[in-house]
Parts: sequence; C-alpha cells; structure tokens
Amino acid sequence: MNKRRIFIILFLIVLSIVIYASNIYIHRKLDRIIASGELIQKYYEKVIKDKIWVHRVNSIERLKETAPLYSGVEVDILYIPEKANFDVSHPPAGSTGVTLYNFIKSNPNKSTHYWLDLKNLDSTVSAGALSRLLSICKDLSINKDFFIIESDNPKELKVFSDSGFKTSYYLHYPGLYTLSEAELLTQLSIIKGNMKYYTTYISSPFHDYEILKQYFPEKEKLLWMAESKLKFRDELQKSLYALKVASDPKVKVILYWAEMKAEIL
Repeated sequence: MNKRRIFIILFLIVLSIVIYASNIYIHRKLDRIIASGELIQKYYEKVIKDKIWVHRVNSIERLKETAPLYSGVEVDILYIPEKANFDVSHPPAGSTGVTLYNFIKSNPNKSTHYWLDLKNLDSTVSAGALSRLLSICKDLSINKDFFIIESDNPKELKVFSDSGFKTSYYLHYPGLYTLSEAELLTQLSIIKGNMKYYTTYISSPFHDYEILKQYFPEKEKLLWMAESKLKFRDELQKSLYALKVASDPKVKVILYWAEMKAEIL
C-alpha cells in the first residue's frame, strides 16, 4: 500500500470523525435553540402577549380577524360635530363609512381593548367627542378602562382624563429619532411644558424608545412599529431588541402591523 493510498484512507477516517462530531454538536445546538424557543414562548405568553396590539385596524373585517388573537387594536377616528359621531378614518384617506359605535358593536369579543387615535381633537370638538364616547360606553356596556384616547393635543385630552378614561400624549411625528440634537432639545422642552396636562401615557414610534427611556424614565409608554423603518442587521437582532423593549415594565403597549386578509384602510 503506497503512501498516497494511506493518506487518503486516513483523510477519510478523520473526515468521518469530524462529520460525526459536527452532527453531535449541531444536534445539541438545535436542542438548545428549541429549548430556548420554548422558554421565549412561555415568557411571551406570561409577560408580553397582552402588550402586543395591532396597528390601524380601521375596518370591521380587520377587527374580526384580530380581536380573537390580540388583546387590543388601534383605531383611527375623527369626531364629526355635525353628526355628533365618530367616523373611523385615517386622513388623508377618505371615510371608511363606519362609525365607531358600529365598529365596536360588531365585535363579539368583549375583552378587546381600543386605542383610539383621535385625529382632530381640539377645543371645538373635545366636549362633543367626550359626550359621544361616554354614550357609546353606556349603550354597549363597555368599561372606560377598555379605551385609550390618544392625541397630540394634551390640553384637550384633559376632559377625557378627568372623566376616567386613559389618555396618551402623542409626542411627535414622524418621531424624535429623526431630529438633530438641537431640534431634539427644543422639542423635548415643548413636550415637558405640555406635560402640565396630565395623561396616563406618552406615545411615540418604537425607534424613539431609547430617547423616551432617557428623558422620561418614569412615564408609562405606548409604542408602535412600522414595517420598513427599523434599521437592524437581521431579523434576529430586531426580534431580540423588540423583546427587550417589550420587557420594560414602563412599556404598556406595542402596536405592530399584522398580516391579514382584509386590506388596510
């Protein structure tokens, strides 16, 4: 047997050992990954699940899909004084033709929470909007605790807070993270001035989390995620960061875009 044949045989033996050892290593790794996944799932079910709500559920069809699966939904609304009613609508898109009353009434799941993004709250509509929302709660036998009213006008949110509703001050569009350092300091000064009007929460894009944590550490927060705006190297990094944010006890809700059959309105 020449040296070449001996070398080939030894090489194949070593290669077989390496492949065998690698398979054992890979299987052990997979077992650990699976076990970790199970732990994450259990953690999600116990700690995070109730914090995950669905963004822009502006139709009865989308509500029917999401309500059985999630704790809450975000709905964009306008108060129409001439009709003394709320219209489910996300400007500049037109009206969906659905009132908030009929939207909520269509949902057989009585445990659903509603984040109401009130797009046109000002001093001319605040009293009428409050009166109508109170009548919806009474007529549909829904506790005020199932609602969060959000607006960028914290002064006018006061009437809702004083009436027992949870409220949220929408801080900035498109997000504090988009500002220069000088612009950020100016905006933070405005926000802090507006905080003389009490709201239960502050709300902002998910990418503002670190800013909110730094400047408003004690304030409870509502966040939302948009499909393409998070800049991460990969999905794993994104998921781990989202898990970290959701684990913060000061973060009460994270909105995300759920894939559904019904179109987004």
